Amino acid sequence: MPESRLTAARLRADAQALPDVRLDIEAVLPWLYPAACVRLPELRISKLRDWLWRHQALIPPGLTACRDRRLRGGVVAWRGFGLLFADRDDTEDEQRFTLAHEAAHYLRDHLYPRCDLLRRFGPAIQPVLDGLRPPTREERIDALLAHASLTFHTHLLERDVAPDPSLDALEADADAFACEILAPIAALEARFPSLSADENTVREVQAALCADYRLPPKPALAYARAFVAERGAPVTLLHRLSLA
Repeated sequence: MPESRLTAARLRADAQALPDVRLDIEAVLPWLYPAACVRLPELRISKLRDWLWRHQALIPPGLTACRDRRLRGGVVAWRGFGLLFADRDDTEDEQRFTLAHEAAHYLRDHLYPRCDLLRRFGPAIQPVLDGLRPPTREERIDALLAHASLTFHTHLLERDVAPDPSLDALEADADAFACEILAPIAALEARFPSLSADENTVREVQAALCADYRLPPKPALAYARAFVAERGAPVTLLHRLSLA
């Protein structure tokens, strides 16, 4: 099962939500975990840093060194706490999607690995996770195997940047998580019990994702393609010739 679906399933289990129910990240995350969602106008590195400073929050060293630039969203996570940011100047649909995307990074890359390490090692590992002592060699290896960060975790969703092949898979997975949370596969399967694997069907599913689930067009198209490719029946030559 893709990592995005595993993360979404874990969130749904914690929220005791049915598989076909869409989740409101701004409501669910603060209810379940030590997290908050923040919408800022004209979001950029400097505004994010200023917000953290005004609220007396620790600023990650990596964020301090970043050049100032516009952002679509971002997440700062430390000691299990998470702050998810979105650009308030985007459309409501885009902001909702951005926060769900950033939730994937918070849960998958920080909170869940941290919880797994605490469950595995007990309280002895918490000072390491909280940055109060350096990890031992064994702890570093275990954290690496758990894909856990033992320091600050930050992720910045930039605008209009060239694709980075090394990050494409991680970003695509975060997008897939956001789609699954906002437009659950189980709900789509009920709505489209049978479908053909062709471009017309992709456009039909995309239209439903935009109109009924309020996904932005670009991620809706990628999600529709993946859904139709996985579940659509191949279109035969006879069907194309309208002879079947």
